[in-house]
Amino acid sequence: MIIDLAKLLEETSRAVEQQHAQAQQLLQDHRYAEAAAVLGGIPDHLRDQGQWQEAVTRRDRVETLTGIVRKAVTELRLEGLRRSVEELLSLQPQRQDLASLLARLPADVESGGQTSEAAVWSRFGGKPRPPLLQSPFDSTQAVSAQEAWVIVS
Repeated sequence: MIIDLAKLLEETSRAVEQQHAQAQQLLQDHRYAEAAAVLGGIPDHLRDQGQWQEAVTRRDRVETLTGIVRKAVTELRLEGLRRSVEELLSLQPQRQDLASLLARLPADVESGGQTSEAAVWSRFGGKPRPPLLQSPFDSTQAVSAQEAWVIVS
């Protein structure tokens, strides 16, 4: 069996062009992980290195910011959260969950203002945590604090 090398070269070239076009569309759609996966299937010496670097850099940044935002929200640590959400939203503008979160974040946390914890909890539909006891305290205060913490748990 004789292999038509010119035809094989043409088919390979066409396939690589299609993969680059597909990756470009995925980048435009803010689907960086998928774009990186498509580009990862192209041999290094044929891969558009600029496109590859963009896909990998944005994919990694989205993953990092997602982790930062998730942890901050879980721990209700608002300082710096607005900046992270804004950057993540710029990378993935289709994410309505981020737009909703951004709309609910108090603006004064970023500017160094003081937002009470109760105000933050009420904004997110939760109950404020009771204050921690400062020593010295007596048994009546301890029981009251325990009861208050049971209510929010």
